[in-house]
Amino acid sequence: MGVPGGGDERLDLHHAAIPLDDPATAAVALEVARRGCVLLKNDRGILPLDPGTSRKLAVIGPFAEQTPIGGGGSSYNKPWRSVSLLDGLRQIFGGGQIEHSTGMPQDNSTAAFAGSQFLTPAGAPGVQAEYFNNLFCRGTPVLTRVEPRLEQRWGSGEIAPGVDTAGFSVRWTGRIRPERTGRHVFYQWFGGPFRVQVGEQVVFDVMDGADIRPPRAVLELEAGREYPVEVLYRRSGGFNGACVGWAFWDQQADFRTALEVARASDTVIFCGGFSSQTEGEAYDRSFAMQAEQEELLLALAEVNPRIVVVLTGGGNVDMRRWLDRVPGLLMAWYPGQEGGTALAEILAGVVNPSGRLPVTFERRWEDRSSFACYHDADGDRRVLLADGVFTGYRHHDRTGVPPQFPFGFGLSYTAFAYRRLECPATMPAGGALTVRVELANTGARDGIEVVQLYLRDCEASVPRPYKELKGFVPVALPAGESRSVELTLREQDLQFFCPRRRVWVAEPGRFEVLIGASAADIRLTAAFQYC
Repeated sequence: MGVPGGGDERLDLHHAAIPLDDPATAAVALEVARRGCVLLKNDRGILPLDPGTSRKLAVIGPFAEQTPIGGGGSSYNKPWRSVSLLDGLRQIFGGGQIEHSTGMPQDNSTAAFAGSQFLTPAGAPGVQAEYFNNLFCRGTPVLTRVEPRLEQRWGSGEIAPGVDTAGFSVRWTGRIRPERTGRHVFYQWFGGPFRVQVGEQVVFDVMDGADIRPPRAVLELEAGREYPVEVLYRRSGGFNGACVGWAFWDQQADFRTALEVARASDTVIFCGGFSSQTEGEAYDRSFAMQAEQEELLLALAEVNPRIVVVLTGGGNVDMRRWLDRVPGLLMAWYPGQEGGTALAEILAGVVNPSGRLPVTFERRWEDRSSFACYHDADGDRRVLLADGVFTGYRHHDRTGVPPQFPFGFGLSYTAFAYRRLECPATMPAGGALTVRVELANTGARDGIEVVQLYLRDCEASVPRPYKELKGFVPVALPAGESRSVELTLREQDLQFFCPRRRVWVAEPGRFEVLIGASAADIRLTAAFQYC
């Protein structure tokens, strides 16, 4: 894309009619965020919050003021402006009703990289760096020097004089001397395999195949004591870089402030999960939230049981430690530049949530169909995904293992009833079959329901899933109204790939139509004969 003044005049002229902060684009982003968020839990009707009766709202967590808009990597785009959840809530509730506390350090890795002080093994300021023209820090280094900080961003360019860009490794050694006793947050950013050890503890390690690289870790350190530091790095195939920094975290003070705010409030909104710093392409993340986030959330639930979790991230999260302790849960995913406004509107009931899960949320990662596939017994770093078509809700149907939240699930502030399923008795080969169902909004609010059609092949000649999604329709209904909804099946919806004949086939026989609100909430069924 051309940048104003960047020399690409053709592109500049092409985009000249579109303002940098485009209202039309913002409107689309807002509607996408409104429709995409999924309300997963709403016990005791904690939501929606009424701005007229909520005297004080506590907004706590690392992502309230800096709400993540997207995951990390090449998909990330920085907008000209974005709205945080805190900003969105203030627009609706007013600043006087809201108290805010992060409860923990926000990401200040840039400041930590620039400000961390190291000592060389000889006691001089800086860190000793040894560069090798091999991938294993072996033999004699081709370059040894003292660097002021452990902060290098080489990209795809030259590393240092005499260092082979195509095959190099680096070892940094030094010491740190904390000024305060307590918890210290260590930050990392690397463009390839690395290991960071502080004292006797390995803080980060993705040198030998592991690929979960948390951007930060917390260590207990003593003031005045010197801790040896060793960092190993091996070139990546593309963008190279290595940064390590650390900063003191007064956890007791941060937690105390957050708990005081929560205790004095009617309701707590906790904003946690993942961000572009903790989730992105080319590496794995942990299944659970960071430990300090879980610790804070559990502590907040102790002092104020009226708590709603707003969760950001690209997928499921281990909720076993805290889900039973919170009555409200809203899955925000990565809601984009207008996400803060959309989330606040849903929390306040200005918008009725209508998002549905496009995946199954399992309770444990061991419950995934592919769990056993990733154990590399022979060490060849190759795995075989052996679950076939039995993935997601198909796996849970087959095994009977209950999910945390099923595929297609999502709550609303109103209620819907499914009535009078009409289904023809037969479907001719090469033809189509249309089913009709009456949907009624039986609640007090206007809303959107997503009617889902699943199909079961009762007589397949090969192992088939119990049911498969074949269609869905989002239906907007005013309170108290009903509507007939149509969904059509065609021959291709009945087909499966036959491994023996190596073609797609639709076999004659009995099929069942299952209409529901999720893969685990089937409301109506009917059968037809395909012939």
